Parts: sequence; structure tokens; C-alpha cells
Amino acid sequence: MKKIFSLVFSFIFFISIFAFTYFYPLTSPSVSAWQQHTPKNINNSISRNSLLEYHSNDTDLSFHAKNQIAKIVLDKLEYTHWNDLIEYIDTSIYQEKILPSTTSQLIIVLNLSKDLAVIAIFDKINGEYIFYSKIENLVPISNIFFYTYPSKDYKFMAIKQVLDEKLGAFVFEEFIEIFFYLDDSFVSV
Repeated sequence: MKKIFSLVFSFIFFISIFAFTYFYPLTSPSVSAWQQHTPKNINNSISRNSLLEYHSNDTDLSFHAKNQIAKIVLDKLEYTHWNDLIEYIDTSIYQEKILPSTTSQLIIVLNLSKDLAVIAIFDKINGEYIFYSKIENLVPISNIFFYTYPSKDYKFMAIKQVLDEKLGAFVFEEFIEIFFYLDDSFVSV
């Protein structure tokens, strides 16, 4: 009797798994989330210790932490061709709650060149910051301001960008672009 019960239970279990995967297939975002939270990617997370070293008064320690964090970001963004210039990349780090979650996120700005910048957003999971999203095709960022949206429990980003083409095109422009998290991505509003 126990064997029959276990066989029936196993059959129902496998049928339910099949039905679940048939009606709820893995979508691209769910596969991406699963890949980000698997143990193989823990080495590509940013630890609290790395942040403490980044904010250290010891310039050598801070410089090493900046390069290490920038390398992690470049790898996650698949911008590995910038690794040779990592010492010259201007890196800024902000912490603010810009996602509908319980913790604040890590916003890492990489000013790659005089006319190209990128932002990587890392969300805190189990004490580590794991890559979540990115904002690309920006010009160098001088500052980010965060403002509360009245009906949401997270903030939007006002990104101050500076386009400095004084050499050649004779253009200098400062502008603010506002990004808000809507429908699983950051949207310029």
C-alpha cells in the first residue's frame, strides 16, 4: 500500500511540475534574476567591506577598492574592453532607495570618457550588493540628486550631466535628466 501511495504521489508531483512549467515558462527577466543570485556570481557582487575600503582615508586602499568596484561593474555590464583604462575611469557611488524594496540600492556611476557615462544599480541581497539594472548612453555625470515621489516609497533620480566639447565643437552644456523606476526598468521622464 505504501508503494502505491508513493508512486501516485510521485506521479502527481511530476505532473504538477510539468503543468507549472507549461503555463508559467521562464521568462528572460526570471532567468536573469536566477542567474544573478546563483553562487557562481557571488564573486561579482560588491561587499560591505569593499564599500568601507572605497570610503577609506587611506588613498591606496581607496584607489584599489575603486578599481575593484569599477572592474566588477564593467564585467556585469559586459564593457570589458574598458578594463585597460580602469585607472582613468571616474567612479562615484551613491546609496539610496530607488527600487520598491525594503533596502537602499547602490548606484555606481562610471564616467568612461569625456562624452560617455553609464550607471549600474546594485540591490542588496543577503548582505551583498548584486547587479540589478543599468542606465546607458549618458554623458559624464557630475552629480545625482534624489527626490521623493509622493505616492511611492522609493525615490527618482535627477542626474546632472555635463557635455564639455569646448575643444573642437565649442559646446558646453549642463542638463538634468530624470529617471524613475517603472515597469521593471528605469525610464527617463
